[in-house]
Amino acid sequence: MKEFRTREGPYPLRLQYEVSEIDDICCDALRQVKLLPENPEPIKVDLFLEKYFQVVVDYPDLGDGIMGSAIFNSKGAVTGFLISSRIEHEGTATAERRVRSTLAHEGGHGLLHPKLFIEDSTPSLFGPQDPSHKGSPKFLCRTSDISPVSGTPVYNGKWWEWQANRAISGLLLPKSLFRKAISSFLEESQYGPKLPGSKRQKAEQHLAETFDVNPVVARIRLTEIFPPTKQVDL
Repeated sequence: MKEFRTREGPYPLRLQYEVSEIDDICCDALRQVKLLPENPEPIKVDLFLEKYFQVVVDYPDLGDGIMGSAIFNSKGAVTGFLISSRIEHEGTATAERRVRSTLAHEGGHGLLHPKLFIEDSTPSLFGPQDPSHKGSPKFLCRTSDISPVSGTPVYNGKWWEWQANRAISGLLLPKSLFRKAISSFLEESQYGPKLPGSKRQKAEQHLAETFDVNPVVARIRLTEIFPPTKQVDL
């Protein structure tokens, strides 16, 4: 991880992580609390947050458009996570999986961004403080910050949200388990294993079911590790 002093944005620091660093941080954290399975299966992400950060995850009504929040103290320690109760009110499997993605996103903030809040009086982002944590520095993450709409994470200038979104894959589809789950769909080539285009959709569905994530989350992980190849007309 590299850090830079900056006058742009809400923080005096800008943190830069390689994608591989984020994967390693997530994997190490899961392993530390013995929640990294040996074989592909859904990660118990809610239990991970509570065990690793030693906090309770709460599910209040955060208002319109707010999906979650990671709360820090002045020493950069996580003191709580809030997940919007409105997500699960939809009562669908898609909504339940969206809760899992939101938990992982907020966990990403907890793993990657404590330094932003150490001895810092930076105010809360995007809205007023929640009454139950008045005065606590936090992220308030909107639907547009978390919910992916394609197979490629969108960078909109909020580098801290982009990094937290990378942690969704790192926590819910750890790379070692992802590779085991995808192995039966791969074919060998002179450049190593590749995922044929004809098998991409089935692989995406398999990953979504195996790790209990929405297909778009599986698609992002697939696109990152096995980018689609473009046909060239000769």
